[in-house]
Amino acid sequence: MAFQFSLEAVLRLRRSQQRQQEILLANANEKVNSLLRELENIAEEFARISPSGMGSEIRGAELHFNESRRRVLQSRRQQIEQQLTKEREHQSAMAAELRKQWQAREVVETLREREFQTYSLEQSRYGQRVQDDLFLSRKNSSRQRQPLFLPS
Repeated sequence: MAFQFSLEAVLRLRRSQQRQQEILLANANEKVNSLLRELENIAEEFARISPSGMGSEIRGAELHFNESRRRVLQSRRQQIEQQLTKEREHQSAMAAELRKQWQAREVVETLREREFQTYSLEQSRYGQRVQDDLFLSRKNSSRQRQPLFLPS
């Protein structure tokens, strides 16, 4: 008889939940990385429009336009930093949930391993009993076949 784990459906469910949580965490990681890249892009843009990076002859309209761009970039940076804070909190929550799902799956897998070890031990004992019984039955049948020697 093959090994059948009584909680196999629960184990499949736990594995599925863990995989789903891993996907959610990967998505959260990607969002955080995307926001970090946006912040880097904004920093590069700030560097391009900084007054020290421009030539000595700048018109007033250009100064006004660059100042407006800086304000817009500053505002955008603040928004992204707020989003980044929220996404990092979400990422932490997803990581905590993944640890929880991982532990739940580990518990069921440990139970499965123990049940399999018990099953293997019982199968081994059963096999040994069968061999012992076979040996004893052959031994008994060979005794019955031996002729009795009567003294003459």
